[in-house]
Amino acid sequence: MARQKQLDCEMESLRDRLDASQRAWSAMRRELDEHKSQRTAEIDRERLVVAAEQQTKVFKECLARMLSDAGRTVEPYEETIRERVQAIILEVQDKTAVSMYE
Repeated sequence: MARQKQLDCEMESLRDRLDASQRAWSAMRRELDEHKSQRTAEIDRERLVVAAEQQTKVFKECLARMLSDAGRTVEPYEETIRERVQAIILEVQDKTAVSMYE
């Protein structure tokens, strides 16, 4: 009978250890799943940023080409685009002012 009680105690101890291991495994699995989800979201954000940067670059290049003429090439940079637009606005304003006085 003492041997049976010892085996029962050992069995209970093994069950407790198994339960603890399963809880630890479940916790680790949840942590890994959460990390994977966070990393996936981070990669998605990085892809969106790269796509937005590429679209902005293409837009600037297109706008620079549209603002360029035979005598002037506009580089696809914000500052040069802004300067050219301001120059065009001034030219239009000057033409409007001249035509008002004619």
